[in-house]
Amino acid sequence: MRRQRFFSLPGERTVKLRYAREDVSPETYYDHMHDHPFYEICIPLSGSMIHIAGGRTYHLSLGDIYFCRPGELHYALAAEPSVYERFAFWIPADAYSWTCGGGDDALGFLADARLDGKNVVRVAPACLTELGHRLDAVRDAIMSDGDGAPLAAFCRLTELLIFVRSAAAPPDGESDGIGSEHSPDIIHKVIRYVRDNYRTIDGISEIADHFYINKDYLTRVFRRFTGFTVHDYIRSVRISKSRMMLGGGAGVTETAFACGFNSTSYFIRVFTRAVGVTPAEFRRAGRKDTINE
Repeated sequence: MRRQRFFSLPGERTVKLRYAREDVSPETYYDHMHDHPFYEICIPLSGSMIHIAGGRTYHLSLGDIYFCRPGELHYALAAEPSVYERFAFWIPADAYSWTCGGGDDALGFLADARLDGKNVVRVAPACLTELGHRLDAVRDAIMSDGDGAPLAAFCRLTELLIFVRSAAAPPDGESDGIGSEHSPDIIHKVIRYVRDNYRTIDGISEIADHFYINKDYLTRVFRRFTGFTVHDYIRSVRISKSRMMLGGGAGVTETAFACGFNSTSYFIRVFTRAVGVTPAEFRRAGRKDTINE
């Protein structure tokens, strides 16, 4: 389920507020590496996700507030099968310039030592109950159908951000929960390589040879920073692509070979184990894969 609100600012600028609740898993959640010209703020309510931005990997859960700056490359991975409930906000870079003496920084009142060049702040444990109340207020405003709902949602968001600034744990508390670590550049390269070559990729040895690195090192570091083995990640990308093809009406055999499986029977076994229905059943039901922007 998704619900969105748009609030227009002067100068044809728009604030986008989204509430979403959906089933995700490593096999079905596909998010490509991208950037955008506005701030993105993600606040998980339930479930967990892996966000990679600014050369760091963050394992997000309730109490974490994720900020992505304009122009910053980032993407997300499902950490495990779960019901992922979250808020996502897209805010123009000068939306709050009036709070900063006319400056251009949208979140100038948040850009202090609590972020310290990172992308996540964690709300102090003692403030989690109040955070929940404020998130409920944002959700109620987004879900409302009243004439003033967009403005009310934007006001509740502003109140929430001010609260986050006051309730954020100090930077040295990061090791207690945020779970961020510098991601080696090779992680991003491997993810991009798999997504570009999932149809023909032969396995981890091919990837290690391509990047001139030790296979055992690649196995160890990839799992450490993503939670997946390389093999599992290749399979999850193939399953995600096959769901898209089947949902669009492609045949089972056509999908199997187009997505890198070496036989139809093997594809059927892997797909059924991952998705819970056979490819033919999935196709007949006309089910669509979930693509997250």
